[in-house]
Amino acid sequence: MQLVYEQLALYYQPKMSVSKEKIVGAEALIRWTNSNGEVKLPMSFLPLFEKYGLIRNLDDFVIHRALDQLVIWNYCGIDISISVNVSGEFFVRDDFEERLESLGKQYDAKIIELLEIEILESSELSGRKKVCENIIKCKELGFKISLDDFGTGYSSLDYLTKFDFNLVKIDRELIKHTPFCKATSIVLKGVVDICRSLGFKTLAEGVETREQLICLSEYGFDLIQGYYVAKPMCTLEFERWILKEIDCSTIISKSI
Repeated sequence: MQLVYEQLALYYQPKMSVSKEKIVGAEALIRWTNSNGEVKLPMSFLPLFEKYGLIRNLDDFVIHRALDQLVIWNYCGIDISISVNVSGEFFVRDDFEERLESLGKQYDAKIIELLEIEILESSELSGRKKVCENIIKCKELGFKISLDDFGTGYSSLDYLTKFDFNLVKIDRELIKHTPFCKATSIVLKGVVDICRSLGFKTLAEGVETREQLICLSEYGFDLIQGYYVAKPMCTLEFERWILKEIDCSTIISKSI
């Protein structure tokens, strides 16, 4: 398994602020480059980590790698945040508080505040008092917390009242119908209004066209992410890209 860890890397997909028209963050996506040079997506290797009970180790790997990258970017003047996906087990671990305190000692507060932890397994949240308590502990330390894949059928409006998120990510399955489905448009506007009233920002995933961007801007979304902005990139490619595109002027004006 040590060889596998050496072959793991984070790819980064930019997040664009709709109102500021600039790149403000990136989602870190785990990739595995095998001995043949083939880059594999998570679905092809996560079962291996689950089989050997190493999902918790993978959570730690991703968080530490993202924080280390934030240290480098902060030093270089690249002022953006990074969001990371964690497993459904992350917020219910017995050693959660201990590991959280360890991160607080290893990294400066300004770096901690640039990391956003995404809760992927939203079905695991229901009725979890411990999850709620640990989310609060994360936020007290400075971490941001987001609810991922909202609208997939697993999540519920009830989650928005029980958990103190910083951001809610609307799943691409809803976004892909924009702007052609009237019912979906009504739902998206409603979710944005609810989130804004609760103090949560909203991000639209899977944005692929200028038409979608225009509609989502009208609906009031704070952030967008998807191939219209850029695909996930390795660290070097991302750094080269962001130095040219951070103000997003070319992205906003490009035609499809």
